[in-house]
Amino acid sequence: MRYRSTIALFILFIAGLGVLWWADQAKVPTRSQRAVLLNRILPELIDTPLHEISRIEVDRGGGKDRIVVVRREASRWQLIEPIDVAADANVIETLIRNLKDLSKSPDAGAITDDPAPYGLDQTAGTLKIFSSSLKPLAYLKLGKTVADRLYIRAGEESSIEVVDARLLTALTAPLIKWRDTALFHLSSFRVLGVSIDAKTPNSSIKLQRDERRWRILSPIKVPADDDKVEGLVAELTALRVAEGSEGYVEDNAEDREKYGLLNPSMTLSMSPFGGGKANVVSFGNPVPGHPSQVYAMNADQNDVVKVDLKLLRQAGLNTTSLRSQKVLDFLPARVNRLRIEALGKLFDLSRTNDGWLINSPAKEKADNASVQSLLLHLADLKASEFLESSRVAEPRFDKPSYKIKAWQAGLEKKKSAAVLAEEPSTEPLFELTLGRRDLLKKTIYGKIPGDDAILALPTSGLDDLPKNAFAFRNRAILDLKPQQFTRISIERNESTVTVEAPGATGSAVHWRMVEPVKAPVDDAAVTTMILFLANLRAETWESETVSPNQGSAYGFDRPRIRLTFTLQAGADSSASKAIPKTLRVGKQKPGTLTVYANIEGEPSVFALNPALILAFEAELHDPSVMAFNLEQARRVDLLWPTRSLSLIKTPSPSGLGSSWQIAPGYDPFGFDLARIDSLIKSLAELKTPRFLQYDGPLPASSGLDHPRLTIRVDIETPAKMIRQTLRIGNNLSEDVSKATNSSRGEGPVFILPLSAVAKELLKTPPRRDDLPDPIFTPDPPSTKPSG
Repeated sequence: MRYRSTIALFILFIAGLGVLWWADQAKVPTRSQRAVLLNRILPELIDTPLHEISRIEVDRGGGKDRIVVVRREASRWQLIEPIDVAADANVIETLIRNLKDLSKSPDAGAITDDPAPYGLDQTAGTLKIFSSSLKPLAYLKLGKTVADRLYIRAGEESSIEVVDARLLTALTAPLIKWRDTALFHLSSFRVLGVSIDAKTPNSSIKLQRDERRWRILSPIKVPADDDKVEGLVAELTALRVAEGSEGYVEDNAEDREKYGLLNPSMTLSMSPFGGGKANVVSFGNPVPGHPSQVYAMNADQNDVVKVDLKLLRQAGLNTTSLRSQKVLDFLPARVNRLRIEALGKLFDLSRTNDGWLINSPAKEKADNASVQSLLLHLADLKASEFLESSRVAEPRFDKPSYKIKAWQAGLEKKKSAAVLAEEPSTEPLFELTLGRRDLLKKTIYGKIPGDDAILALPTSGLDDLPKNAFAFRNRAILDLKPQQFTRISIERNESTVTVEAPGATGSAVHWRMVEPVKAPVDDAAVTTMILFLANLRAETWESETVSPNQGSAYGFDRPRIRLTFTLQAGADSSASKAIPKTLRVGKQKPGTLTVYANIEGEPSVFALNPALILAFEAELHDPSVMAFNLEQARRVDLLWPTRSLSLIKTPSPSGLGSSWQIAPGYDPFGFDLARIDSLIKSLAELKTPRFLQYDGPLPASSGLDHPRLTIRVDIETPAKMIRQTLRIGNNLSEDVSKATNSSRGEGPVFILPLSAVAKELLKTPPRRDDLPDPIFTPDPPSTKPSG
């Protein structure tokens, strides 16, 4: 029994769903929908889409104008009675929406009296609405308007309703209010292209929007100024008939010549996205007495109107006013062929799957970075001015400095070098001719084919153009891996430093200095040097050949640096035997910060970035000259030429930690004990920026045989007590002294930067019995006898 009840309930539930579905499909109104329908005067319009209404007939009665409008396009309407002209879509569609929402008055209620006093007798006006198939959708009789109330009767209903007359003002408005005042019927965001054809000056300009950017397609292909074109489009879409009803000059005009519209002075058209019909408007003669007004006619209408073009003319209707400062319109990543005529040579480059290739003047790999840099600069190139030819004396386009062309044809994945070097078969993507360079203005004059303007271009944006025959040549000097280097020797400042890789000698796991002394290296400095060397790249190529007698011109007879490196056997093209190579660094290139260099024995000369030179001149020795654990320091001796002090670490009276105290037997007078902590901390990790010598007798000029200050630190290690020494000699400058960490007459000499504490410590503390300096001080001015 229980199961039967469940099945019955389930069947009822399914049946209920079916009834709801049927009601929805049959559009059976709900209770709330029925209430709305009963309250609407024209309920038949509620579910009618706006675009389905295609014709409206208004007979206003009493011999007034009969108005008939029909839909032309999705948002365009046409008056066909009493005249054939464009209708104002806003007026009509506002009327339709108000009719759809027209509700009965809850206060007045339905009136069943004689209709004659309400103007609803035989002379009443009528309103008829038709669908796209001309099927009647709605019918209204229009009665009197009293104040803001309008009396109407819907269809064949006997009752009279009162509605707000303001909702239906179009029905009583003069015919002029139904006429379209706009010349163009596109929203600015829907405009794809704009065309301007003018007789004076004789020009034709075509603009098109592409990926939210505007471009000029004719008379030249250049980027457009987005803001200016958007301003132009806004002005066009805002164009209206001038002077109200006086602006409609003649309907169904047959003699267009008298308005200058048979051969218009200018024609403007705007095309929409999606390939719809373009809006075209012709402009004729000026309106007499109104210099800023002209006669105009829409291409799909026959009526002549007046239009004020003052703002449109101010917006600018010529190529110069609409173009962007940006000169060329292309994407660097899509360019695969580049040709530059310069220096009497043709630089022809092709993009391959492996990078850029030089076809001429020599066949070799190109420097990808140089080519890409040039393309990026050309893509960003902006003109400071667009000049008339009369304003530029001798632009020299007949004998140009450079002629640049680029192509954007498709490339298959595999093409031979011979195919890539063939003559281009298509029109170039762009062409730019560069003439005279004005050094004072830092400008070079440019020209684009078909362009009347001369471009004033900044020379700074064209630094990548060929300056010699080596332009675009691959600037990679070495292309190695850091682990391929086994030994590097650097000759500089009449000394040689040699470092060897891990494993080259014994079981070392770090690079080691082996000449002039065996010592640890500065890992960061050596790593930086090797990385720069492994990827050595020229800033510029300078010469293809350098003979022995030419070496002095580049400074190779007395090189600033000779860097000799040895690679693992078979690491390069030198077969199985590891043959050392030497990089010579010579003079600084005049007028630049770069430095001449070459690989010894090879013919080419190139220039290197100064950052590389700094890496090759860096100190490679481990910069640490004193290092110890602060907790293990037990005693510090300070020795000046005429005095000495010893300090020992003693436990703190509180039992927490320890502090430094003057050792027994030493006079603490004149010494600031507060400085000792900062001194010990600086000594515990003392580093030098440069060694003046790694070993050998201490030079007399260093002042280290009689140091200004000697500091000895005793460090207690688990194995034994170790003493580290620092001797400070003569100053190199106010803030730098010569120093050594040797306690003997030989050893390293290095540069020691002096902190404020160190400068104070270099001064010998005074003794208690020292006389003031100077002893005899002059009497104060007030104690001197007068006369």
